[in-house]
This record gives sequence, structure tokens and C-alpha cells, in this order.
Amino acid sequence: MNNTALIIDGGYVCAQARFATGHLETSDKDITGVTFGFLSRLLYLTKYINSRRFIFAWDSRRSYRREAYASYKEMRTKNLSPEEIADRKEYYKQVDRLKDEIIPQLGFKNNFYQEGVEADDIVAYTSKKVSSGLIVSADQDLYQLLTDNVSMMLPSMKGRPPKIYTKEDFEIEYNIPSSEWWKVKAIMGCASDNVKGVQGIGPVYALRYVRGELSKDSRQYKLIKDNWDIVKRNVPLVKLPHKKTLPVTLQEDELSYQNFVQVCEQLEFTSFLEGERSIEWSKLFGDSGKKVRKALNESRRR
Repeated sequence: MNNTALIIDGGYVCAQARFATGHLETSDKDITGVTFGFLSRLLYLTKYINSRRFIFAWDSRRSYRREAYASYKEMRTKNLSPEEIADRKEYYKQVDRLKDEIIPQLGFKNNFYQEGVEADDIVAYTSKKVSSGLIVSADQDLYQLLTDNVSMMLPSMKGRPPKIYTKEDFEIEYNIPSSEWWKVKAIMGCASDNVKGVQGIGPVYALRYVRGELSKDSRQYKLIKDNWDIVKRNVPLVKLPHKKTLPVTLQEDELSYQNFVQVCEQLEFTSFLEGERSIEWSKLFGDSGKKVRKALNESRRR
């Protein structure tokens, strides 16, 4: 195992788990579909990156950014049907239980949530405190966090393995330092967060402005300067971390395979405890796998 910290955007991985099945699994006892998918992804990441060091970051439902800019992320919840609203409530129940109960029960100590700030802000703060980090998210806002020691794992496409996106990859693609990406976003806005930028200025001219390539006599340069109040408004909406993000202290995990077994039995995740899969899980939680393998061999002989 290496020392790379897997910095998890919790909402992103939960959404992956949710939409992988296309619905929320329910039973009379519990709702567990998101939790099952989330834990499965942790095992995949451990095997793929050869690390079992995790940092989890979670969004707050309250948002300092929305309090400052009412339209922030407005389109994500606008015009939802009653069925979609009910579905979101069930989804958030699973996310909250995962965040507040299951992850701590498993012994993960770096599990962070702060009222008013987003997972992105916590990712930004913690990424500066690790010697080697891999951000697990598809959010391009996080490109500004890329450094020599911190990369991103972008999602797999069309069956291909996920891409490790580095600071060098970013700088080849955009020809600016990754640390200046927030300036581009402040100028052109961010459609996914419903942040309006300078009208008429897209990524091409925003990038050219940040590179210093726009002539001061050009229409685009004048357009940006004439609307500098919009750019200034957008800076706290797109720059990470938010100024109200509180410091956090990273701790050593206290992972327990025994606790993992208890969680699986509680949630009826029996497939995690069967055959070779149980050995993989035991390695994630710090056991060499020898005890589990011995028990499996004895079981087969019987």
C-alpha cells in the first residue's frame, strides 16, 4: 500500500452509486442501495490505487454561496416533480446515515462536514495538508487544486479505466497554471452552478484574458473590464476554499474488519463476506487476509 490520500467528494461518489442502479433499493428494514454502491467503490479505489488512506468531504445543505448569490445552483432543484422530491428525500436519508453513522463505525477518522460550505471547500483545504493526494471527483472547479503532489481521478468513459488527470495534463490543455483556473471561471461563469459570467465571454476569451493575450483595444477585453463587477462578484463563488471554511486536522484511521463485518450483517450485505471478496475487504481494513483465507479453506474442507 502507498501513502496516497484518496480525497473523496462524498456527494459525487454517492451519486455514482445511486445512478449505477437507476433506483434506490428499499426493504422493510432499511434503504441501502447508495451505501452498497459507495462501499463497493471504496474497495475498487483501494485496489486500483493501492492505498487505503481515505479523506471524505461532504456538502452542507445550507450554502454561504447561495446566501450571497440567490441563484447559486438554483436549477438543480427547480421544477422537481413530487416523485423526484420524494426520491431525493430517500437519497439524502441514505447519504446522511452513511456520513454520520457508517463511515465513523468502520473506523475512518477523516470524515468532514461543515455547515455552510461545500465538499469542494473541504477537498481544497485537505488537499493542501497531504504529501500525496488523489481527488476523486468529476467537478472541473477542482482543477484549481492540482499541484505537483495532487491529481484528480476522472470517471471512466465507455468502459475505459478512469483517467488520472495531473497538473501537467491541465497546463498542456489550458496553457495556464492550474492555480489560476478560478480566474477563468470568475470571468466566464459556471453553468453547472448557475453562476452567470460576463455575457459574450466564453472559455476561449476568458483563457486568453488570463494568459494576457487579449489586446486592450479588443472588444472582448473591454467587455470584461466594463463588467468587472460581475467578475468580482463571482470570485468567492468559484475560488476554493471558501473563506469561511474552518481548519481541520487529519488523523490516523482506526479501521476494523470486525466492525466492517458487523456493518455488513446489519445491512445484509452478505455478498461482501463471501469467498475471495471477503479477503479483499479484509485487506482494506488492515488485515493481511490470512485469517479470512484460513477460515475459507476450512469452510471448503467441511
